[in-house]
Amino acid sequence: MLGIKGYLQTLQDIYKSKECIVVGLGLELPKILAELNFDKIYVAEADTRQVDRLSKTYTAIQSIKIVESLVFKDKNKVDFYVASNPSASSFKGIEEFKEVFPNVKLEHRLLRKSTSIESFVDKHNIKKERWLVLNTLNAKAILEENIIDGFDVVLCKTINREESSLKNCVSLEDFKHLRVFEKNNPKIFWSIFIKKTHEVAKPTEKEKEKEKEKEKEKEVELIKNLEVFKSLENEFYLYLLQKNYYINPSYTSRTEYTHFNDLENKDEWQLEVYLHALGLMKKHKLKKIVDIGCGSGYKLVHYFDGYGTTGLELNKNLEFLKEKYPEHTWLESNFKIIHNLETDVVICSDVIEHLVDPNELISYIENISFKYLVLSTPDRELIYEERSGYLNGPPRNSTHVREWNFDEFEEYISQHFQVIDHRITNLKQSTQLIICKKWEN
Repeated sequence: MLGIKGYLQTLQDIYKSKECIVVGLGLELPKILAELNFDKIYVAEADTRQVDRLSKTYTAIQSIKIVESLVFKDKNKVDFYVASNPSASSFKGIEEFKEVFPNVKLEHRLLRKSTSIESFVDKHNIKKERWLVLNTLNAKAILEENIIDGFDVVLCKTINREESSLKNCVSLEDFKHLRVFEKNNPKIFWSIFIKKTHEVAKPTEKEKEKEKEKEKEKEVELIKNLEVFKSLENEFYLYLLQKNYYINPSYTSRTEYTHFNDLENKDEWQLEVYLHALGLMKKHKLKKIVDIGCGSGYKLVHYFDGYGTTGLELNKNLEFLKEKYPEHTWLESNFKIIHNLETDVVICSDVIEHLVDPNELISYIENISFKYLVLSTPDRELIYEERSGYLNGPPRNSTHVREWNFDEFEEYISQHFQVIDHRITNLKQSTQLIICKKWEN
């Protein structure tokens, strides 16, 4: 809902509307409206099944907390109404609801499918500039039964972009259909209508021309404001991407490191990554390789025999490597220690997904003098089925902090290095490999 919040704030700044009527308990939009600069918000719910759900079903505790924050955060700003149903079961639900929210106002038959907006406005003496928010899929029926020219902005919930049916209920002589916003559910949309004029008496031709000019100026200003907002929204989205290492901002990563001990492994995993690195060295007649996060050291020692090898590992694994392969060079993999390494190839295979802050690894590699960098990591869209919850994180593997898909990983790495090859090297193990070089100055 990031987009619609800023968009509505822009409309609020333009129209300076003071009051807002919200029909429907849908929780997300009223919460956003409560943060805008309205003097008063009237939230009304007619469906007692919603009330029963909130009062009886304690798994809906989050919904209750949101309503509670709306009703009691600023008692003078938000009034919350519930239309009760005289049936015994519903009445019991409302009584239970009143125990949770004793200050909620209850009015019998306040709202129905053909809600009388005018009577509600008159009853509560709502005479200032105002908005109407139909947070219900009965929006069309409500619009058909009411005159809404007293509102500055009308928001309607709809399904499958059924704007045409809503437009037929709104006098487009008075209102302009501005745009449609999508919600998280791809079938639900918000259709927005804005008041085009504030005329009371029939204007003269000269006044019409002036009004048209004012309207054009207002629309130009609106577009400017919205373009500025759009630019800010894009900048904020980019900020969220960067903060999440170019993974979709909605993805959840782990916040703590869990060590994975692979000292018993040989070449069961990422063998083809090492063979790609070996192929690079043979093709370009290179001599030295550095392996960051070399694990048991098996692949480095056995596949790069005859080359100058340096393996970097955590301090807890160094003793094992030095005892098993004393003729090779082993250094501590500590991002705070700069070893001033010079090599032809750097390989870092399936390490980056284990790190809480992969930027530390990237900065560490940037301090090494090399010709080619070989990186690999699992592609999460190959690991999980299409509707798996793991696609939004955290990963199923408890030692993985995060997992990139193919496009995200290339976008992240290309911020730091020149990507010259990117491919899936092992479908069964879901391995993606990137070969890159340092950017030329």
